[in-house]
Amino acid sequence: MSTSSVCSEDVGSTSAQTEHENTSRAAEILRSSLGLAIKKCISVKYRAFTDAYKDVHTANPAGLNKVYCQFINGLKEGIKEEIEGLCLEGNVMQLVSDLYKIKRENPGTGKAWRPSGQPREDLQAHLLPVKLEHKSTLESMLKQLQEENTALQQAVLARRRHLQDRMLKQQELQVDLLATPGSSYLHEIEQYMLNTK
Repeated sequence: MSTSSVCSEDVGSTSAQTEHENTSRAAEILRSSLGLAIKKCISVKYRAFTDAYKDVHTANPAGLNKVYCQFINGLKEGIKEEIEGLCLEGNVMQLVSDLYKIKRENPGTGKAWRPSGQPREDLQAHLLPVKLEHKSTLESMLKQLQEENTALQQAVLARRRHLQDRMLKQQELQVDLLATPGSSYLHEIEQYMLNTK
């Protein structure tokens, strides 16, 4: 005898199914799959149960049948409660609904990616976007550094020109001071330095 013929309650039906009739198709599929999984988990054959308890079966078959049904129903309820608790804790139904919506909105090519069997090629395909992003980051950093370098070169050139101009003026002043008789050379340099500040 199978479990469904001995016990009147169907293993696949859950109170959660009637509660959430208006949920998405994916959540309903998940619930029915979980119901089938529960059914497979507790598919203890009545014959195996009676073989394990032969003495009880020969003495009181109706009592053993009742114990069997209680055992199956208790096991089923325990598994259902555990699964429902995990689903609530992980918000699984909402996640499955969201996944189904994403799948409906983005049907894609219908062909899922599978490894080619050559890890090097698979890894290259995976790392290519990462490496391209890293390359663009490095290129932008290089461009920024080149711009800073150019600005610094221009500042250095401007400073050199300024220093060369000052040196030329100082040389001209020295030549003029040496050429002028009776002028105080140090006094003229001090005046020049005060004027150029």
